[in-house]
Amino acid sequence: AFSWSPDGKALYYAKSTRDNPNWNLQFDIYRYTLATEDEDRITEGRRALDPAVSPDGTKLVFIVNHDGTTNLATTGIDGSGYHVITPYANGEQVYGPQWSPSGDRIIFDYSIKDGRDIASVRPDGTDLKMLISGPDDSRGGVFTPDGSKIIFSSDRTGIFNLYSYDLATGQTGQIT
Repeated sequence: AFSWSPDGKALYYAKSTRDNPNWNLQFDIYRYTLATEDEDRITEGRRALDPAVSPDGTKLVFIVNHDGTTNLATTGIDGSGYHVITPYANGEQVYGPQWSPSGDRIIFDYSIKDGRDIASVRPDGTDLKMLISGPDDSRGGVFTPDGSKIIFSSDRTGIFNLYSYDLATGQTGQIT
């Protein structure tokens, strides 16, 4: 996955380089600036994937992998201030981090064993909570432009459909 800067002038993505003597599954985050066609490496040896740029363009959130467990981490867009913001250590997997329009929350898919749920955390790692969980597989959440709802996919009817989750009321409604 990749993420555009808010001004549309740069693209952030993960890639593995040939500068990898042991051919490990080791990705890092890069920025490609369209005007200059320059590629800059943002992280080094972080096993980083799936970056998302904050709405104000100053921070990145991305997935890091260590010992078979994935977590979310943040940095400045220059790679400074690296901080792991989720506490997982027992094989948990996280996917698809997305910033809220105001930049005060990050939603992501969470999985331990089968299926996925949707969780939320503040960019500093506080206030981690499950928003959408259950026996069904719910994934791919994105905020509506006003930040009041999350649109996500779930197989709760036996096949995947789109649903909305109202952050103020906790109400879920089927869209498709």
